[in-house]
Amino acid sequence: MSIQKSFIGSKETIKEMLLTDDKIFICGCDPIIRSYLFETGKIQNFVGHAGWVYCLFIHDGLLYSGGDDKTVRIWDM
Repeated sequence: MSIQKSFIGSKETIKEMLLTDDKIFICGCDPIIRSYLFETGKIQNFVGHAGWVYCLFIHDGLLYSGGDDKTVRIWDM
């Protein structure tokens, strides 16, 4: 077995990862959600929480996130 790719997903502990067909979304102990496009490695940051982001969910083309700031954010991906 060998590592195919590696990247920094969060400045601190990673709390959750969510996969789609072409991306991985990562949240953790910082206020930024990061997505990485598998094919190109392009990074997209979702900035809006005031504290740690604990959970992610995708439905109907929208990304939902819940955080330490007691908010649920809805993102257009």
